[in-house]
Amino acid sequence: MENDADDETLSYAEEIEYGVDERELPDEDKVLRLLVKRGGRVDQSTVREETGWSRDHLEKVVSRMEDDDQISAITVGRKRVICRRGFEPKGYRSHLNE
Repeated sequence: MENDADDETLSYAEEIEYGVDERELPDEDKVLRLLVKRGGRVDQSTVREETGWSRDHLEKVVSRMEDDDQISAITVGRKRVICRRGFEPKGYRSHLNE
């Protein structure tokens, strides 16, 4: 009997670990991939450096992802930080919940 392990679909985390061609990923997945690699938080400047996106393009992607409740974009000091939902700093309150 053959091993069914070869037929299993990789989880999202495994795909990130094993590598997927970045060019084939939708923009939202590129952001999620960076967030997973970096522990759930990343500043927007890092996302721009890693992706080569313009500020306007990144803002559009972030806005869509916030509308879909995938991420939070918050200001910490002078930096804009993108966080996976649930990875926001302690004490952070979304403008929607205030």
